Amino acid sequence: MIVLSIRNKILAVSLGLILLLGITVIVFVRSELSDWMVAELHDQSIELASHYAGMSVSPLLTEDHFKLNTLAISAAKEHHEIEYAFIMDWDGHVVAHSFGKLFPIDLLHANPLEEKSEYSVMVLQTEKGKMFDIAVPILSNDMGELHFGILYRHIEDQIDAVTGSIMLILLIVLLAGCAIAFVSSNVITKPLAHLIEVVRAVGSGDLSRKSTIYSNDEIGLLAASFNEMTASLSSARAKLLDYSLNLEMRVIERTDKLQEEVTERKRIEALLMVSLGEKELLLKEVHHRVKNNMAVISSLLSLQAGYVDDEKLLGIFKESQNRIRSMALVHDKLYQSEDFSHINLKDYVISLVENIRYAFTSDKRIKINTEIEELNMEMDTLIPCGLIINELITNAFMHAFGKTDDPEVRVVIKRADNGNIALSVADNGSGLPEGFDTVSSKGLGLRLVQALIKQLGGMHEMGSELGTEFRVIFPEQ
Repeated sequence: MIVLSIRNKILAVSLGLILLLGITVIVFVRSELSDWMVAELHDQSIELASHYAGMSVSPLLTEDHFKLNTLAISAAKEHHEIEYAFIMDWDGHVVAHSFGKLFPIDLLHANPLEEKSEYSVMVLQTEKGKMFDIAVPILSNDMGELHFGILYRHIEDQIDAVTGSIMLILLIVLLAGCAIAFVSSNVITKPLAHLIEVVRAVGSGDLSRKSTIYSNDEIGLLAASFNEMTASLSSARAKLLDYSLNLEMRVIERTDKLQEEVTERKRIEALLMVSLGEKELLLKEVHHRVKNNMAVISSLLSLQAGYVDDEKLLGIFKESQNRIRSMALVHDKLYQSEDFSHINLKDYVISLVENIRYAFTSDKRIKINTEIEELNMEMDTLIPCGLIINELITNAFMHAFGKTDDPEVRVVIKRADNGNIALSVADNGSGLPEGFDTVSSKGLGLRLVQALIKQLGGMHEMGSELGTEFRVIFPEQ
């Protein structure tokens, strides 16, 4: 397809150039030839008319009209380009003409000859076409005028004849150009067709094919360059195959090593999982035993409290039991959890509140409302936080509600700004005594709360508007 297209383009360009050149030559030759032939006919006609004018002098002097008519008729017959001829005397009367019948009156004044003019040429439009009327004086216009009518069609016929010859030559040149263009296109496209065939073979993977170099021109240089390229490709492919084989062997070796490494890693991971399971089991057991030991301590305190009659001492025993239960609850939650580093705060506080409520079974009318955000805390943060909540709720149970109707304790824990946690324990009891100062308080509970807040790196404040509210802010660990 490409070779045929190139050949057609060469032929089309060649034919187009030849046709353009031929048309240009025809137009130019017709134009120049027309001007030259008109000028030549103009000169010849004037010379011929002057010759016949000289021959008409003697018959005009002798008024030999027969001879004048013979002269006019013979001029029209002997010269095919002369369409008509007529002779006028000095009075302007037609004394001889070649029309045979009546003389056309329109010709009398169609081309008047000026006085002392050597000739006059006028273009007339007749039924036969464009006509040149040529007038010359007879004996310096003293005896009359002689007129010849030259039909322009005779010039056009000669121009057409010359144009036909040129067109014939152009056709011969066109055929010769086609033959030359066809041969030239074959000379150009044959190496290209062969090169295309070789390119397709190389494209299919046959790098052994070589292109034949037909000549030392650009196409031959292209073929030689292509042969060098295929040789380079063949060498590169051989190197690539060798490298591919080496790479494959290295991949196989590396894969075997990786397989061994993976097997060894799986073995180590299995050992680590066994060890981790053992440690988790051991850690669970530790938390379980700590919780049980604290439960034993709490039970011992409860048994010992049964032998105490002093109400103040009995309260101390109960507070100690609650503190131990709050710490034991942490270990119980860790024992039950899959995550040994964090405990869900909300779940822990709800359980802690229920334990405190259970400890104060004598005052079930007190409601405890909680509003706790979902948080996970580490054990080191949760134990002091739980002890603070335990102390504040215990204080509210023991001291806040004397004559309060519908007693209520609210526990709110949520995230505050700057990554802090805000803890609030409030009641609707009677409030703090006038002039009460938490710093100078000698109670173990509040002193313990202050120590725990310091341990958490937090701060606190108290309010006593509608009951008592204890607010603690500490950083989230």
